[in-house]
Amino acid sequence: MIEADDLGLGVGDGVAGSLHMPGTGKSCAFVAEAVWTERKGGVVGAKFTELAAAALELLDGYMAHWIKRSGR
Repeated sequence: MIEADDLGLGVGDGVAGSLHMPGTGKSCAFVAEAVWTERKGGVVGAKFTELAAAALELLDGYMAHWIKRSGR
């Protein structure tokens, strides 16, 4: 999900940006495609179309930390 209320994206549009991991100070570049939009909340659901291997490791580590911290 991307907070994108000022981007005017529609389903099928491409977007490039930087993915920030809260609390870690780390980020990674991505390219994605919008797969759904919620205008009211200003968010877009996206699927990654380009993501470096290092970014996958960063995401895996962040999600593992989040799950452990949330007790899920």
